[in-house]
Amino acid sequence: MPQHPPLPTCPYLGRVDDPDTVYLEPHPAHRCYATDPATDIEVAHQRVFCHADPIACARFIPPLAHGRRAAPRPADAGAAPGAAPA
Repeated sequence: MPQHPPLPTCPYLGRVDDPDTVYLEPHPAHRCYATDPATDIEVAHQRVFCHADPIACARFIPPLAHGRRAAPRPADAGAAPGAAPA
């Protein structure tokens, strides 16, 4: 299996007012667009996953060709905001 270079930032990370733009560091205005609706993400989670190792995140969905986002998954209504799904 070929190894892929690590992603610098999760492709599903976006600002609350602009899903295609991210801050360069963890920020409270970020949302996870791998879920529908987009969910809040705790800054600590962003530091560990979104900006460091997005593939290890339980919400991560492999993107489509050319870096396009895949269809989001339904958000778990029972999950705490910013918490990684079990």
